[in-house]
Amino acid sequence: MNPRSFLFVLILISGTYASSIMSVNGQSLLNSQVDNQVSDITPEIQQIALKHLSRRIGIPVEYLQIEHVYRPNFRNLKQAGLGFVVIDKRDGKIYDVVLNKNNPNEELDVNKLREEDNKVFISKYGKLDPQLFNSLASISEQDLLRVVIEVYMGQQSPGSKLPDAIPGANITLEELESYHNKLAQQRNRENQATVNPVAQRIRQLGFEATANPNFPFIYATLPRRVIKQLESWEEVQKISLDEINKAELEIAPLAIGSNIVHNRGYTQGKRI
Repeated sequence: MNPRSFLFVLILISGTYASSIMSVNGQSLLNSQVDNQVSDITPEIQQIALKHLSRRIGIPVEYLQIEHVYRPNFRNLKQAGLGFVVIDKRDGKIYDVVLNKNNPNEELDVNKLREEDNKVFISKYGKLDPQLFNSLASISEQDLLRVVIEVYMGQQSPGSKLPDAIPGANITLEELESYHNKLAQQRNRENQATVNPVAQRIRQLGFEATANPNFPFIYATLPRRVIKQLESWEEVQKISLDEINKAELEIAPLAIGSNIVHNRGYTQGKRI
């Protein structure tokens, strides 16, 4: 196996692992995607999905083939779908089509539903994980909760940037490993430049805060009033109960490029 093939397999495996972790909190992604066998879906519904996609992309149905089925669930909207990953048998291009679970003749606009679902979530919970939101309602002002604070990665450390793509067509495994190490160091610097100042601000409030060196997370034990104060900080993206998240955050590997495959979605590098 050449270095590039080895890297692709590594990224694909890591992306699948990252997807399983992100589905725990996954407000930024489809809330629930349960894999199903294509054979579990009736041929009639499969044909409906292919016809919807065929009209949208202008490719005849006979050139399209369903490869994978999943079930997107927009819980805050009480809306569920039936999703199909489809390939063009001629060139291998991948497409995505989602039908209304309760009315398969209706194709769903996933991007629109995702935005609406997220708006409903934010209007109810703000930046708080639902379980943390409920916990705050049941504790006193003196009680402390161990939380994980996710920091928005809007600012990055200065300096030259390495591209995500691996340079050079013919490289050895040693060169590939060296490049990975440099890219990991770059991302760690960017992470620390963003996370450390927020952790210091928490310490200035009189509470210990531990910054994750590799990921944009901070661990802290805080009272309700401080958690609500942090929610108003622009740098804070989300606050969750530590019991739910910490184990997963700490064991998640720093898989260089694993988020690229997952976050780009299915169709020609774009999320449908």
